[in-house]
Amino acid sequence: MLSARSPRLAGPTPGFTLVEMAVALAIMGLLVAVTVPGAVEWVRNLQVRSTTESLRAGLERARLDALKNNRAVSFWLIADDAAIPGSACAVSNTGRHWVISVKDPAGKCNEDVPSADPLLVARSEALSGASRVTVAAVDSTDKDASRVIFNTLGQVVNADAINRITIKPASGTARELQIRVESGGAIRSCDPKVSSSDPRACP
Repeated sequence: MLSARSPRLAGPTPGFTLVEMAVALAIMGLLVAVTVPGAVEWVRNLQVRSTTESLRAGLERARLDALKNNRAVSFWLIADDAAIPGSACAVSNTGRHWVISVKDPAGKCNEDVPSADPLLVARSEALSGASRVTVAAVDSTDKDASRVIFNTLGQVVNADAINRITIKPASGTARELQIRVESGGAIRSCDPKVSSSDPRACP
């Protein structure tokens, strides 16, 4: 016995109408407008953090080498335009890159590690976004400073030593960070904008 099939009712075809699509695009545009500025600031904060960590790691490595090898070792800020310090090797208090050496490394940052002159120990690697970050280093009297010399006990021994490095974005409102180098050799990064009760606060 054959069953009768019910006739198929005509209805709307699946899909979006032009009005629904326009509303969806408007909502997506609004979401993008709200979230993109936050994403840009997040990227800038990340670039500041990466540069800060690189500089701090370099300082700590210089101090460790002085302790380990029982010799005075220097950490230098380098302002080469290249992503990695090269033959120009211009020493500068605004350098985003660094080298660790026993002697003055000016003009010799691309020597082999280790080398006889200037006895290079290490140099910074390329950092993504470092060019969008500014660095300024000063000594304990707020004068420009570009180096720290650690003695065999890991203490700072030069009078013109870097005492504070400020790292901040070249543009925008992302936070800035600082690195503090104490005369006893202690090295720490901190946030100068948080309250004094916050463990991230600068001393």
